[in-house]
Amino acid sequence: MFVENTSMKRLFLLISLFSQIVFAQKGVKNEKELAQSFLKMLQTRSLQNLEAISAPAELYPNFVEIFKEKTKQEIQEILAKDTNNLSNKLQSILQSLLDLEVEHQKISLQKVEKPQELYLIAKNYYQIPVYVTLNNAIDTFFLEAYKYKKRWYWTDLVSAQPIPLHNILKKNSKYSAEQYKEMAKNALEQKEYRSVIHFIQKLDRLGVQDNETFYYQGLAYKSMGDTIKAVENFRKAYYQGGATPEVAFELFSYYAKTDLYYDAYFYGDSCLENEYKVAEVIPDMIRILEKDKKLNLREETKMRENPYFFEQFNGRLNLLYKNIDSANPSDKVKILTMKAEIAAENEKWAEAKEYLSKAIAIESENFDLLYELAWLENETQNYAKALEYAQRAYKIKKDAEVLAEMAYSKMKLNDFKGAIADYNMLFAMGEEFITARKLKNRGNCYRMLKNNKRACADYQKALQMGEDDTEVENWVKKNCR
Repeated sequence: MFVENTSMKRLFLLISLFSQIVFAQKGVKNEKELAQSFLKMLQTRSLQNLEAISAPAELYPNFVEIFKEKTKQEIQEILAKDTNNLSNKLQSILQSLLDLEVEHQKISLQKVEKPQELYLIAKNYYQIPVYVTLNNAIDTFFLEAYKYKKRWYWTDLVSAQPIPLHNILKKNSKYSAEQYKEMAKNALEQKEYRSVIHFIQKLDRLGVQDNETFYYQGLAYKSMGDTIKAVENFRKAYYQGGATPEVAFELFSYYAKTDLYYDAYFYGDSCLENEYKVAEVIPDMIRILEKDKKLNLREETKMRENPYFFEQFNGRLNLLYKNIDSANPSDKVKILTMKAEIAAENEKWAEAKEYLSKAIAIESENFDLLYELAWLENETQNYAKALEYAQRAYKIKKDAEVLAEMAYSKMKLNDFKGAIADYNMLFAMGEEFITARKLKNRGNCYRMLKNNKRACADYQKALQMGEDDTEVENWVKKNCR
């Protein structure tokens, strides 16, 4: 008796399960019943009956070509992974009704039009135009369905507008788009960043995606530490009519920390041109300019030899110079030094000296500036000034190149003994500092002091090292054995 009861129970369960499977795939009788089912989902904000009226996996090969060679399980897996499937579309609409607090129970059907067979998709595949309304706002949908053995199976949902249910949502949302935007702004000021994102998601449901909302959302994500989402929103804000200095500054701040120099330049230029947060932009702009210069130019290479780089570099340097009053003292010196470098490359000596003089007025004990000024004054034959700068630099740092400038200045000022003493100290620092030109210069000093023996020694060694000077060659032939 117990065995018979157990067998009966199992049979009953199997029959019950089979009935559920059949029920889950029963479809609807006609297009009006399908439209009513859609309406009920909107009114109840529930997808409870969706499985019962949707097309089962077995029917998909009849109207989807790529499914013809697939098994039922494969079709189900593909449909489950499709983020744009019917279930997800409906769920998004229902979520919009919830988020915007719409009186969804009052939505009604205005009209259901005659089904239109879509022969290009498949035979017996239809599209049903359906109009739903709430408080005189109307939205149009196209319910797509497959007809099989006199039953209609729902396959897809297409909205006549980019935002499904847009007219109803816009008119019946608890708050207007302007109010939600103000709420987001206030939440940002109160540092309630998750609330900012929450309100902007509501705006997204209303189809409002403008530069202002993207900017607010970017700031919220930035404050929450989500840099990727922050930059994504700032870029959307910039390229959707929001190319404002505020947005440019956020993007510059991000790209300046990466190796994407040209992105950083683009947004940094915008900040400088609009004089926005210049004091914060200048240090990073100088830093990436200096790094970019090292990457693009070999040592001892002049910028003019790379015309494209020179044009870009000089343009940004001019922007920095235009805003130099906003820079800190150290950055002012860097800007002036770079301006002097470009002027010197073009042999605009007076202009170069002007920039360096302004820089040394800011940092009077800057060794590099003093050395550059000493070299520049020697080049322009202002030897007394060159000596002054060289001596000041040498007090700071006992540098061989500075010592060479000192020796050269003294030679030109007829302090031959002083020049010889400096050249002697220079050559004692190492053989790498002994050059043909410097040997010739020391030889000139000995010659002016009538010490022909030592003059000959320096001249002869200089000529052996490649010094090309006809006057010196003739003097050596005449006076040296």
